[in-house]
Parts: sequence; C-alpha cells; structure tokens
Amino acid sequence: MDRSDDDAEGGQAALTSMPYQCQELILYGSVFADNLPDLERRLTGLCDPGSTEFHEHDLSFSLRTGTDPDVTIRLRRRFNVDSFTSHQWQFRYIGGPEPDQKCPVIVRKVIDSIAYSHLMMDFVKTLGSQTTTRFR
Repeated sequence: MDRSDDDAEGGQAALTSMPYQCQELILYGSVFADNLPDLERRLTGLCDPGSTEFHEHDLSFSLRTGTDPDVTIRLRRRFNVDSFTSHQWQFRYIGGPEPDQKCPVIVRKVIDSIAYSHLMMDFVKTLGSQTTTRFR
C-alpha cells in the first residue's frame, strides 16, 4: 500500500468520525424598546431581501414517554406544488430539554430527516402520538 492509499483511508476515517449535528440551542430573552431598531437592522442583514410566497402544512405532535418530558415530532410539507414535492415531508424529532449548568441556553436533541410518503399521517399515528398544533 502506498502513501496515497494511506491518505485516502485517513480522509475517509475523518469523514465518518465527524459528529452528527443533533442538538438545537435556544436562547429566550427580551429586547429593550430602544434596541429594537438595531435588532431589526441586524436581522434584515442576515435575511434575503424581498419576500417569496410559499404554502406549507406544518403539524406538531406530542409523544408521551412516561417519566421523561414529552417528545415533540414536527412534520412540514409544501403544498400547491408538483405532485412529487407535495408528498415530501420534513420530519423533525425534538427531545426534551437537557439541563446544563454551564450553558446559558436550552439544549435539546434534534434530528431532522426528509421522508417521501403518501401515508405520513398514518405512520405518525402508529407511533402513538397526539396532534398538538396544525398550521396551514
């Protein structure tokens, strides 16, 4: 085996050992009225200019776990689009808050995936979840 094979294997090991991003950090707070224009300018600089019309169906489900806090499952799909995209769902699993005294934000496990199904609602119901919110 030559040096290029070693480098390729080392590079592959580095790719597979990278941690999967599965945490969501949430910081709640308030803004003084005097600072609101600065915040709006800052957010405007981070966002795309203009607006885009879209139609989404967003559902939130709660899955009771017993002793732990409930697990939240969110489903989102676009509608009024081509038939392939209308059955493509963003599936998000959101775990309960994990207290961390060293971290000033709420930390919780989050896993996102994309699923293509005509029967997504049946799948979520078989998990034993209950609908909590629904937006269109």
